[in-house]
Amino acid sequence: MAAQLAGDRESSEVGQAADPRIQALEEKALGTLDAIVLKALNAAGTLDLEALNKSLAELSTHENPTGEDYQVARLPGASPTYAVVANFGLAGPSAVRVYAGPAGHLVLAGQIDCYHPDKFFDEYLDLVAVAVPETVFVTVAGRTDDLQTGIFTAWHFDGQALRQAWASDLLEQSSYKTDGPNFQLTYCANPDETHLGQCLKMVRETYSWQLGAWKLLETKDLGAAVAAPK
Repeated sequence: MAAQLAGDRESSEVGQAADPRIQALEEKALGTLDAIVLKALNAAGTLDLEALNKSLAELSTHENPTGEDYQVARLPGASPTYAVVANFGLAGPSAVRVYAGPAGHLVLAGQIDCYHPDKFFDEYLDLVAVAVPETVFVTVAGRTDDLQTGIFTAWHFDGQALRQAWASDLLEQSSYKTDGPNFQLTYCANPDETHLGQCLKMVRETYSWQLGAWKLLETKDLGAAVAAPK
């Protein structure tokens, strides 16, 4: 299914898959992944997350897969909450699934893909948890070109529903890091249109989850820069 999804995506618009047949196939693949992960999460005894991720790595369709990976992470918060990030190959779609509930009875509680929310940019996703008492994380999409172009989206899960709290534009020369409860995003705010890879103004923004909202705490001007060669 992963190989077929990657092949179908190559012939469709990036970030979308309008063909209902493709959507049905992606939902079937994700449903299969849900069953595998939930069986492990709800099994009796102590969860071995490393062993679970090792077993998921064996699902890859190639010996040395490029852009295909499946990873489970525990998310911060008072109750057990987990997320699986599924990337169906370099050309394929990507998704995040969130599982929550009483210990031993976790269920699918949230999903992120190009259909949820509609037309979400799902080109190779990564997930970054934010160290706050509530379940807050950032998804990173894109960032595979020479200019490290990405889209960043903050999410909040309240134990019942997953909602999008904030989203960036498509940002060139972008990088990020977490600093305790803060999320720092560095990017080119003013690309030089006449010189590829050069930036007239880099900025660093610091965000955090405060009082039930994703808030911009600080914006710092870092001056001009040139994209580092790969």
